[in-house]
Amino acid sequence: MSVNPVATSPPCNLSSLQESLRRRTVAVIGPRGAGKSALTRSLMSCAAKREATKSPHIRNQMTTLAPRSRNTSSVPLESVATRLDYRDCVITVIDDTDQESIEDTRRILSAADTAVIVIGAAAGIDTETADLFEVCRMLQMPVITFINRWDCAGEPALTLIDEILGKTTLLPVPVNWPVGSAGTLRALIDLTAPDRVDDYQYGSAAGELSHATAALMYGQDWTGAAAEAALVAAQHRTYRRSEFLAGIATPALFGDGLRGISAPKLLDFVVDSWPALPRHNADGTPHPVNAPFSGQVFKVGPGSGREQGENIVHLRVCSGRFMRGSNVRHAQTGHVLRVDRAHQQVGLHRLPVADAWPGDIIEIYGSPTLRPGDTLYEATSTEFISAPSFAARAATRSLAEAHLSAS
Repeated sequence: MSVNPVATSPPCNLSSLQESLRRRTVAVIGPRGAGKSALTRSLMSCAAKREATKSPHIRNQMTTLAPRSRNTSSVPLESVATRLDYRDCVITVIDDTDQESIEDTRRILSAADTAVIVIGAAAGIDTETADLFEVCRMLQMPVITFINRWDCAGEPALTLIDEILGKTTLLPVPVNWPVGSAGTLRALIDLTAPDRVDDYQYGSAAGELSHATAALMYGQDWTGAAAEAALVAAQHRTYRRSEFLAGIATPALFGDGLRGISAPKLLDFVVDSWPALPRHNADGTPHPVNAPFSGQVFKVGPGSGREQGENIVHLRVCSGRFMRGSNVRHAQTGHVLRVDRAHQQVGLHRLPVADAWPGDIIEIYGSPTLRPGDTLYEATSTEFISAPSFAARAATRSLAEAHLSAS
């Protein structure tokens, strides 16, 4: 007899502030055809591999999680948001694959604290991609750039880095560099480590090499890549977390979402990003994450299966502890709602949620009155603004830096 697992947070003696410091909420965005779903699935697979030693049933998921082809990787994920456990952090990945406009993407970004913008190696920075960078700039949101599909023909690496520099307001800081042109990837030089090269000569990670060994193996490909990497390091400086979080620089990774190339490194940068940031009240003041429960709706869609005919409401927990079965008030109408059903996508499984903390994304059901941007709260009257302003983001960062220093 199988028992349905329930998605729960760690023991509830931990405060909302402590739990929020473990959360990372990231939106994977990009133009159509950039490979966002494949990358999201690879992140799921990568996190599952790391957790496999702790949870044996995860080993059985890994082959299902990994996309097998370009066609299968384009199949939409079951949920907008997926929870991953990685390096003692709870990462929620929000995928915008089914979004149809910049306004839809802006709503997705309103629920995140960091953005991953996926760029196709062949397409580079087109108008749609440039618009996404601009939306993130307006929201003052840190951006990680993932240059995808490096195993296919595309633009030279230097050209793509120059495009980011010329068509966005961000300074691109490559954190790895390809050995071999687009379509003939042989290895990636790790620019954050002094003497490390990740070998991909046979299509998947074959291990780590030293620079000297890579030079012997790759010959002219290595000579050209090493010269380019040295040029890039001199022109674009090295990665500094403070510049990334301030929205000055964007770490740029070369990889391939389909094969999981650079997925672990991307997750490491997500962990290095902001924890769950306080949202802002309608008057612009930060709303403390350790206040009583509150949440903000960022997406509403029709249900399927057992939930057909009902609205699925995607909600970011903004403060306090959400508990299933609690009564919450809809700020826009004053109506009280009882939340008896709530779910979360955890890897492959869509699980009932017993509780959730600031930064978590949950799905609740039923009320036809809820709209994107609406606020739910439990005790203290609260109403959030739909998108943070420049000043609000600056205040949030100061508050987050104080929390990080104290932790």
